Amino acid sequence: MLTSRVAQMARAGRVRVTIDPDLLAAFIAVQGKRFIAVSSVALMLGTSTRTAGKILAALERKGYVRRYSRRVYEVLAAAPSRG
Repeated sequence: MLTSRVAQMARAGRVRVTIDPDLLAAFIAVQGKRFIAVSSVALMLGTSTRTAGKILAALERKGYVRRYSRRVYEVLAAAPSRG
């Protein structure tokens, strides 16, 4: 049964989740904040701060945020055009 396998993996601490960076960036932008902390993303997604930092770094590569300091990113109004 798939459900029992997922529960088993969760207890073992081995659950993989895929996050759509475009959807996450839209969610962050809708909050109306100019800056977002790594710890805020970690809390929002239920991940470690290390994982949240990696996610924000990926969003930075896509042009959705810009690193402001070691633990804070600036939310950009819109992603740069890919033209």
